[in-house]
Amino acid sequence: MKWEQTTKRGYSFPAVSSAMQKAVRRGDAKLAGYWALELWASGFGQHVWRRLLSVSAEDCQRPPALPCG
Repeated sequence: MKWEQTTKRGYSFPAVSSAMQKAVRRGDAKLAGYWALELWASGFGQHVWRRLLSVSAEDCQRPPALPCG
């Protein structure tokens, strides 16, 4: 039998975590906040902060250098 964590409202934990990340990357603050609060209310507050830190680190990298010439 497979066990999967769910949030307070019965959503799949991995799906909510992914949805929050996608909303952040798409600039949808309202939806990102909804999913972050869903995770927080479900006892996954530490995960929210780790995930947001990862997203910010991945998205704030310096772009590759342009070729000269």
